[in-house]
Amino acid sequence: MKEIILTEIISSSITGIVTGVLWIIAFIFSNVYYKSLQNYKELRGETVSTLIFYKNILTNPIDLADRKDNKVPEEYIMASDEIRRLSTKWYGLITVKPWFSIGIPKNEKIINIAKNLIGLSNSTIYPYNQKDRSMIKETIKMIEEIENNLNIKVNI
Repeated sequence: MKEIILTEIISSSITGIVTGVLWIIAFIFSNVYYKSLQNYKELRGETVSTLIFYKNILTNPIDLADRKDNKVPEEYIMASDEIRRLSTKWYGLITVKPWFSIGIPKNEKIINIAKNLIGLSNSTIYPYNQKDRSMIKETIKMIEEIENNLNIKVNI
C-alpha cells in the first residue's frame, strides 16, 4: 500500500514539474519570441508602406539653389524625419530580439536596413548647386538593398 502511495506521489510530482516547466517555456516563447516576430512583421510592413509613400520624394530630390526662398519643402522634411525614425526602430529591434529568432533577419541584415534608411533620409536634398543624377541611382540602390534584405518589392 505504501509503495502505491509513494508511486502516486512521485508520479504526481513529476507531472506537476513537467507541466510547470512546459508552462514556463510556453510563456517565454509567447512573450519573447512571438512578440519579437510580431514586432518585426509590423516594422517590415511599416517600411514597405513608408518606402512606397515617399518614393516620389526619394527619387526626386530638390536643390535648394533652385528655390527662391532657399527653404526645404515641408513634405521633404517630413519624409526625411519619418524615414530616419523608421531606421531607429530597426536598430531598436536588435536590442529586443531574442537569440532564438527564427523568421527574423540576422543582426547584420537589420543593421544594413537601418543604415540604408539613414542614407535615404539624407538623400532628399541635393548638395547646394550640385545636381548629380548619380545620387538618384544611389537612392534606388539603397531601396533595392532594403528590398533584398526584407525579401520585398517596392515597385511603383
